[in-house]
Amino acid sequence: MALYYGKHKVKDYEAWRPMFDADQELRQNAGANVASVMRSANDPNEVHFIFDIADMDAFAAVMQAPEFGENMQKAGVLEQPVMYKLEELAR
Repeated sequence: MALYYGKHKVKDYEAWRPMFDADQELRQNAGANVASVMRSANDPNEVHFIFDIADMDAFAAVMQAPEFGENMQKAGVLEQPVMYKLEELAR
């Protein structure tokens, strides 16, 4: 498993969050578990998240599926997520 950080802006966090939560099974089927979901203290519609992803290729395939794009659009996601692989340095 590897940790990935991502972020994107949404139209309305309160409307986005229930739709994000409803997609949990889709993410899990792609081997991604949500480690954390946060939002910016300066912009409540800027969402930050950390995923623990077993297979990034499988997860990327799900993210590129038409259903995923439609769900993001319905949820009010305003831009493609930016994703970075994280490397743990110390605890």
